[in-house]
Amino acid sequence: GFAVDIPYTFGTELHPIHAATILSTGKLGTCGLHIDYEFWYLGVPVRVRYCHLNTIYVGVGQNVVRDEVIGTVGDTGVSDGPHLHLVMWVDQERVKPEDYLKTTLEDTMNTDRIITALGIIWGWATKLDELTAKEASQQIRDAVVAVKEELGLN
Repeated sequence: GFAVDIPYTFGTELHPIHAATILSTGKLGTCGLHIDYEFWYLGVPVRVRYCHLNTIYVGVGQNVVRDEVIGTVGDTGVSDGPHLHLVMWVDQERVKPEDYLKTTLEDTMNTDRIITALGIIWGWATKLDELTAKEASQQIRDAVVAVKEELGLN
């Protein structure tokens, strides 16, 4: 369904999946102790909820970074043992976290490198009409090598 349960040992430290702003914390029905946080990805808000926490180390409105500990795994609320119950909304629509995390999270980490790579491609693409065929093919080969290096593909 639209949530994923990740087994962890009790007390495991939890980090946000992206630098974010804390939206809400505290008890939330069957979810138990929770943290909701939000970040923007490609101009779209992504909201993440962690449920069944044991401890919460953050407050509403706080800005957090990826390596920050925001809480710990517990079994509060309706739970059959310690685990992280993860819920996500992208642009206010619930999504399957595993689908989102497989694609966009990997993209987030590579965005800066991809932008740099596109800059390299654009650099030679704008010069192509001034070059001979031989010069152009060499430029393209150089650009491909540079892009592969930038993306760690070589």
